[in-house]
Amino acid sequence: MNERIKSVAFLGPEASFSSIAATRFFGDSVFRHPQRSIHDVFLSVKNGNSDFGVVPIENSTEGSVGVTLDELSITSLSIVEEKQMRISLNLLSKDGDISQIKKVYSHPQSIGQCREWMKANLPEAEIITVVSTTVAAEHAAAEPYSAAVASNEAAGVYELKVVAENIEDMKNNYTRFFVLGQLPAPPSGNDKTSIVCSVRDEPAALFNLLKPFADYGINMKKIESRPSKHKLWEYSFFIDFIGHRDNENVRAALEKMQEKAAFLKILGSYPLDRKKNITIAVDGPAGSGKSTACKKTALLKSFKYIDSGALYRSLTWYGLEKAGTVSGLEAMLKDIEIKQIFTDEGDCITFVNGRDVSLLIRDEAIVKNIGAVSDNPNIRDFVNTMLRKWAKSEPVIMDGRDIGTVVFPEADLKIYLDASADVRALRRIKEYRDMGKDVDENGIKKQITQRDEDDRSRKYGALAMAEDAVYCDTSSMTQDEVVVYITEMIEKTML
Repeated sequence: MNERIKSVAFLGPEASFSSIAATRFFGDSVFRHPQRSIHDVFLSVKNGNSDFGVVPIENSTEGSVGVTLDELSITSLSIVEEKQMRISLNLLSKDGDISQIKKVYSHPQSIGQCREWMKANLPEAEIITVVSTTVAAEHAAAEPYSAAVASNEAAGVYELKVVAENIEDMKNNYTRFFVLGQLPAPPSGNDKTSIVCSVRDEPAALFNLLKPFADYGINMKKIESRPSKHKLWEYSFFIDFIGHRDNENVRAALEKMQEKAAFLKILGSYPLDRKKNITIAVDGPAGSGKSTACKKTALLKSFKYIDSGALYRSLTWYGLEKAGTVSGLEAMLKDIEIKQIFTDEGDCITFVNGRDVSLLIRDEAIVKNIGAVSDNPNIRDFVNTMLRKWAKSEPVIMDGRDIGTVVFPEADLKIYLDASADVRALRRIKEYRDMGKDVDENGIKKQITQRDEDDRSRKYGALAMAEDAVYCDTSSMTQDEVVVYITEMIEKTML
């Protein structure tokens, strides 16, 4: 799709969840047309001002987006693609002090998705609904004693501080988005179709309308009623089912349904969302086998592997190279460009301003100074922003200690790899011996224990398992077994 794209409309402004979804669909190489309302998104595509539009259709917590359903029932546009995106909500304000918040702005759906959190933490605050989460962020940036429920991206755009992260009541909080176009999508071999219809006022009308699904072996995935807006107490039915409108059995079923329906309109046939550009976050303590397993999995699945630790080592190297110290590194960030290449051999090569530093960042001086770099909150924000940008347009797997909790709280799959301290120490001892190094076994065990304590007590980026992460104890598993486990979890996530 991307090769044909010229422009895309979405509910804006930038940093709204629809804006983020548009990037997930189309990447960064398109003209972006943020709109003030969902109606305006439809209008922009209909009038030819945008080639495609991205609109939210349904949230796993709050249900369908009524205005999108209403627009679909009357538009001439077609649904050409769908995508699900995990929604992570954050409370943002200018000063970051929750005790000063008297008003909270957000979109009605977002407010509904964190209703219980708001009751528990801001019971006296006035809740004000607006047309988008970014408009909410605009209010929070301009008005004293106010806050917004919005995305992390909105915090950066509007220079707001994150008061609380991941405040959604349901951690498995997803929104489904549709892509709208002028022309129908061709069959992909794995499609879904959406229709809207109404029934005649007669006995068994709905039964007779739906019977062709059973007769032609069609799997109905969803049915939802909504007031028709034409006559009091009349309803339209929005239905999703598996198959493409050009499939023989689907065509035959729709013809039979047309005979029974008072009204029937095909909203679009489109490929099932298989979450191709998914993000996999793997956390766990040192020695649990994260990095090796993730690299092997990336090769098997043709994913991009990102070595987040190498980014901090690279920044440490840059500070030492330029100034002999890392104390002034924060001021140098604007001059630093880092890139990573994951090779077909499973090597992750890191470049700083065009220079390959992959070997240089293993120096002992880096080890001694990296703690001051990774504990700097502004440097962590710099790195996290870079990681999120890299993960926007291709499947990514990444390991660390706070990938699923801080860097990618919206990751499609979170895995926490663990192992007993004794097993992890034995792995480290074997690794050193394979490298021909002398090993102090007791010293290694003490290092592992101390590292665990240090990582869990860090002020920024502490080791923690995300609430919705899958836990895996690798103590009795081989490296290949860990890779098989991760691969199977990815396959389940992509279904």
